[in-house]
Amino acid sequence: MDTIEIFQEKLHSKIKVLNETTWESKVKKPKIDKWLNNFSDDKEKYHALFLLSNFMFFGNIQIRQLLISLYRDLYKYPIVESIRMADNNIVDPKVIKERFYISRKNTRFLGL
Repeated sequence: MDTIEIFQEKLHSKIKVLNETTWESKVKKPKIDKWLNNFSDDKEKYHALFLLSNFMFFGNIQIRQLLISLYRDLYKYPIVESIRMADNNIVDPKVIKERFYISRKNTRFLGL
């Protein structure tokens, strides 16, 4: 086995892990091999395999979690903090909830 083949096997292993952990098992080895046949020589195939092994894919689960985190960290928490600070560190959950509801009611979210 030459050096290129060893690196290709390592890249295939890395892609297998990516597929199982973040790509939602959508890209199996036969599909990758078929895709690699679009490249003319082994050097191009090696470079394509390298690029694929560094490809970041965010599936539905990851996107949903990112959106939840964005909403919480960049929208909800700052508003709740400003509500509390505006009223001498109020801790009454009912008051905070009511004021947050008013703020949320006046906010529009757009999916782009």
